[in-house]
Amino acid sequence: MSLQPVPGPTPADQAWRAARAAFAAGDVLSAVDTLQSLSSPQHTLATRQLLASSLLRAGALSQARDILRTLQDEGHVDEETLGLVAREAKARWKAGDVHALAEAQVAYQAAFERTGGTWTGVNAATLALVAGDEDLARALAQAVQERLRRMSATGSENFWHEATCAEVALLLGQVQIARAHYAAARALAPRAWGDLDAVRRNAGAILDALELPPGTLVDLFPRVSVIAFTGHTVDREGRAAPRFPAADEASVQRAIDDALADHDAVIGVAGAACGADILFLEALQRRGCDTFVVLPHAPEEFRRISVTDIGGPSWGHRFDTVLENCRDLTLLSEHPGGDLSYQFQGAVMAGLARLKASSLGGVAVGLAYWDGQAGGVGGTAMVAQEWARSGLSVRFLPFRGQAVAGTLGQPVAGGVIKGAPLRTANGQRIVAMLFADAVGFSKLSEQEVKTFVEVFWGRVGALLRTLPDHALLATNTWGDGLFLVFADAVMAARLAVDLAQLVQGTQWAALGLPQRTSLRIALHAGPVYEIVDAVTGRPGFAGTHISRAARIEPVTPPGQVYVSEAFAALLALDDAHREFFCEYLGSVPLAKDYGRLRTYRLNWRVPTAVMSTA
Repeated sequence: MSLQPVPGPTPADQAWRAARAAFAAGDVLSAVDTLQSLSSPQHTLATRQLLASSLLRAGALSQARDILRTLQDEGHVDEETLGLVAREAKARWKAGDVHALAEAQVAYQAAFERTGGTWTGVNAATLALVAGDEDLARALAQAVQERLRRMSATGSENFWHEATCAEVALLLGQVQIARAHYAAARALAPRAWGDLDAVRRNAGAILDALELPPGTLVDLFPRVSVIAFTGHTVDREGRAAPRFPAADEASVQRAIDDALADHDAVIGVAGAACGADILFLEALQRRGCDTFVVLPHAPEEFRRISVTDIGGPSWGHRFDTVLENCRDLTLLSEHPGGDLSYQFQGAVMAGLARLKASSLGGVAVGLAYWDGQAGGVGGTAMVAQEWARSGLSVRFLPFRGQAVAGTLGQPVAGGVIKGAPLRTANGQRIVAMLFADAVGFSKLSEQEVKTFVEVFWGRVGALLRTLPDHALLATNTWGDGLFLVFADAVMAARLAVDLAQLVQGTQWAALGLPQRTSLRIALHAGPVYEIVDAVTGRPGFAGTHISRAARIEPVTPPGQVYVSEAFAALLALDDAHREFFCEYLGSVPLAKDYGRLRTYRLNWRVPTAVMSTA
């Protein structure tokens, strides 16, 4: 009898396992990318449910809602589907829709009553308590607790079982029992930062509703520390004034290990140059922590320029290993740039640390190995200076066994770096760029084209004239296209929001244009050259980042504002008042076969000053 081959795991099985691991660790962006890589025929109910859950955690509510509506239309009434429908309403409530609280509570309760599932039941009880219905909350919690007791008898304990037992006990005021279950849950998944943060948030809502001290469980849920790191490279052979000689490697490593030991839970974001960067990444990876690497250009060229040309082949092998073991790699350009590309790399690292900390309820901090000397743009001193200016708390490792004598922003040995330009160097400037394109322009009649130029662009021009003089560095239009260059990401985001609201809020039909008249708006950031146009004689900007920005706009839906990950990171670094948040959409294919780019949708928390459309 011939043996039949045992079928291996399907692409959907593999994608689900990889995405679920990333989701549990808090890296929902990777989970979304992994699941979106499946073709429609490859998807299963489980992968679509996990994709919806990942999108909800990433803040991409509209995309999650579309998936869940399809599942409902197909007739799925299992606990996961019904619970995710309720969670989408809960997410809208958390985003400010006060009416969605009741909608979410009713949906969770209906799912619990239909399926008997415990996680929907505990969420129904929690939201009932938050809404002020203590009797309903207690009744639901008791019903869930009884079901959990029966499940425990079958030996079905796991992380979520323990977490649900803890939440039910907390709802019933059984604080010590809740603490025991929370401790058990953490022991089962000590590094599942995303899952632990979700549990922490639910516990916080219950404590607040019961008016219990917020510190009741604080020792069980330490805040995740997301560390952005910058540091010196090892000395090139023959360096006149030693700064990081090879003999110092062990002492630098000890200093890094000591700093990491002060943080109970650590995620790291860094470059990967030979020297302190690689030592930092290696230290985190030995601890089992997630590492995220940001490179200014392609790995092959970076390996040569910033690793092997400085430290030799052995550092090249270490570079390969840390990249192989990192959670994710972000490339800011395809081509090597000047000093400003390294300053931009540092800004993006800190911004990504803030984005990741925000998604996990953690805190972003900076860590630097710095010699206390003023340096050039893109060097450790200037990168750490930019972090400090943005409000990021920056800690300095001992340098060659001694505390750093100076502090950023104050005179230090070698010069004063306070007030130094951080985003301009050698004819380049880090800017934010906006590309917009009018939808349906090619279908306008001759008269409508004239009206478009006079009325549509006229209103856009009036909006631009409300900007401060220093905000807008360059403006250009061609037919239905608009290109703007801004001095900073926050001003670019404000204008993009105002522009989207202007277009959506105007009755264009009354002004002689099709009512569907709209714009696709895209934002990107990066270092570009300040030039004088040889043809027009006007000042302008040039560089590969402009081409990248231009290719985001064609894939942007009408009325939306899409941004690159580089822009989202720079905005997170610069947005001191937290006016905006960027909703992750996944790895989006760009126009003209330009590859894929991690893309976000721009949303705003604080209303911007929209001009009247009357």
